[in-house]
Amino acid sequence: MHAAVNLLPSAPPPAGPAIDLRCRRLTPRHVHDLLTFLARLTASGDGRLFHPHAFTREAVEPLAAFGQGDEYHVLTSGRDGPVIAYGMLRGWKEGYTTPSLGIAVDGQWRGQGIGRRLVTHLHRIAAARGARTLRLKVYRSNTAALALYRSFGYEFRPFSEIEWLGSLNLAAAPTRMAA
Repeated sequence: MHAAVNLLPSAPPPAGPAIDLRCRRLTPRHVHDLLTFLARLTASGDGRLFHPHAFTREAVEPLAAFGQGDEYHVLTSGRDGPVIAYGMLRGWKEGYTTPSLGIAVDGQWRGQGIGRRLVTHLHRIAAARGARTLRLKVYRSNTAALALYRSFGYEFRPFSEIEWLGSLNLAAAPTRMAA
């Protein structure tokens, strides 16, 4: 039997300038906290904008196993704090040379540079693994995400009536923030 997932909101961002943020690869020890994060995302309605895989233990546990080929990372508040953002680079496992980037940030932590920090982290991983370009899909209505991605230099073209397809040449991408 699986432990119940806590639907309580994450701890709000601390007051003041010092926020201890940690970007790290998803491991089995993060699975419960990631499921809690994904449950909050779903409860808030934001799961409609971010749905890379099922938000179940059965879907998440294999992603936390090393050697799967793709990159799944969490951003936590402090060493053992809650997951406040989740990001990935996918497609390598299937043989693509251009990975797809995806991120989600806890609603209480938005507007604090969390998304920028996670995207920067994922860009560095992609570059270190030899990716020359990245791709992503984003809903046209997700203006905050579009602004973030555009600030990194992503260029967009229509994918569907409701989504844009973004691409980024990593070598030409502006460096906006150190992670």
